[in-house]
Amino acid sequence: MRSTKDMLLKIFRYGKGNGDSAISYLLSAYTSAKKKRIPQPEVLYGNPDLIKMCIKSIPYKWKYTSGVLSFAPEDAPTQDELNAVIDTFEKMAFPGLEGNSYSILWV
Repeated sequence: MRSTKDMLLKIFRYGKGNGDSAISYLLSAYTSAKKKRIPQPEVLYGNPDLIKMCIKSIPYKWKYTSGVLSFAPEDAPTQDELNAVIDTFEKMAFPGLEGNSYSILWV
């Protein structure tokens, strides 16, 4: 990856409900327009079932935050570079917390 200048971060406006539809969408082999995803979704870190249980246990109206980090095709980050981005993102999003203090799913 030459640079992350073309990396985009988008936080979605969703966050209500039990999380089933959001996680099912993330893991689906097809887009909402019924086009096959290439490449297929892959869970990088986290446990979808654990995330669903966490979301379902929250008694508030707004239960979760979801978003996407995306890269330009020419960036083609390596797994090590993705790991570094994930680590940096989590440190910024959850300052002072250890990894066992929050639940997150990376797909």
